[in-house]
Amino acid sequence: RPAKALALNTEALWFDEKRNSIYCFGGDMSFAYDYHVETPFESIWAFTPDGKGAGSWNEVLGPTGAKPFPSKILRRSSGAVASNESHGYYLGGWVNSATSPLTSTNKDKRDLAPGLLTLNLTDLTITNTSDGVYEYGRMVDVPSYGTSGVLILLGKGTWPDLLPFNTISIYDKNKQIWYSQLASGAIPDPRISYCIVGIRGIESDTFEIAAHTCHTTKTNQMIIIGGVDPTNDTVWVGYADDEDEPRDPWTEGIGIFDMTTLKFKDSYESKAKPYEPPEVIKSFYSDKSAKLLNSDFIRRH
Repeated sequence: RPAKALALNTEALWFDEKRNSIYCFGGDMSFAYDYHVETPFESIWAFTPDGKGAGSWNEVLGPTGAKPFPSKILRRSSGAVASNESHGYYLGGWVNSATSPLTSTNKDKRDLAPGLLTLNLTDLTITNTSDGVYEYGRMVDVPSYGTSGVLILLGKGTWPDLLPFNTISIYDKNKQIWYSQLASGAIPDPRISYCIVGIRGIESDTFEIAAHTCHTTKTNQMIIIGGVDPTNDTVWVGYADDEDEPRDPWTEGIGIFDMTTLKFKDSYESKAKPYEPPEVIKSFYSDKSAKLLNSDFIRRH
């Protein structure tokens, strides 16, 4: 990674499959940097893998990029992130001098950043739509619902209040309207610092969302990367020495979970089968005929 492309905390990553590039945006300065290292100006960097274990970085928006970064948009941190084959999304987050040199807010304070940023992966333009503030939660793009797909928002709202998982926020991208839906069943406890992934069942035409520190593949496998033990208070606040850290149960901190059998695996299979919902999910759809956007529980915000 180039020296001028500083690695920041909680950066957003958007994958552009058509151009084989990963776009990097947002984040805040790490305490690992010396005090004299200045917060960089707003930018978006793209990483293009070469298929041989390496690749190249290129600033696409910013001071040395092909295009300038929009002057009215500041770098944010800890917002909710999602993407699809044509757009990257960043909802909310916060701003201070650790995220942008263009704000006078000191690092010991935070200004919540309103709106939904949308990056067009074709022409690299950024727009800010919607309203409201949000931080530390998670979001996933669901392309198979509605005219242009929807965004599903789960969890954390604004610090320090944790939003329960019994209400799901849904954003209609075509109408640019937020809705909410009541959840049922065994509802998870409120939390932060988790990850959600969404995957579509090829044959069943369903779409499921799983929460963990994870990434989906084009198969039935979920890749789980690292994380911390919340029962270890020293590690949780980020000041642990190596001897305080619990040993990771997986080699190199990477685990594989089969989303069809709902079991952990010892290795990754590059030719694994496409995702199909597990039997418990199939039974749910069969018994309740769930129709997300037709539900009587959906209400406009």
